[in-house]
Amino acid sequence: MEECLAGREICPQARHFATLALKNYNSKRVHKFEMATVLLSKCFTEHDGVTYGHVNFTAAPKGQVTSLAAKRLFFAELMLVPELQMDETAEPMRVVHVCTIDGSCYGGCHLIRLDIKKSIRNKMDYDRCHACSDRIKHPTGDQFIGGHNSTRMPYYSTF
Repeated sequence: MEECLAGREICPQARHFATLALKNYNSKRVHKFEMATVLLSKCFTEHDGVTYGHVNFTAAPKGQVTSLAAKRLFFAELMLVPELQMDETAEPMRVVHVCTIDGSCYGGCHLIRLDIKKSIRNKMDYDRCHACSDRIKHPTGDQFIGGHNSTRMPYYSTF
């Protein structure tokens, strides 16, 4: 994935989301990671008005960022806290979940005609993200909150 995006300008939103996510991840771990490459992000609003952000980035244990073998792919979900937008000293985006993606990962399926084989309840597909494109990699669906509505219509990009 890094090779596909080599030479492209990184979106400030993606860089900001990735920085917040890695800071959150490191705050809960003894062995710290450092950013290798910021990849892609998507910010979208759910039908109920809650705004989420999904981001991918790679990071490696401190001191090993140049080692290709040490790099790990990360996924993070962030949520906008609207009340904090008016406070210049507060960060309005909160990290909901950040994790490494090893082995099996799923691309988002926004704009892809997906034949969902299993039954879904109230148009919710809790396996995949319907807000992101297939280029943004996700863990299993139970590890993120936003993007599960399979109708695709409520997902509008924000920011």
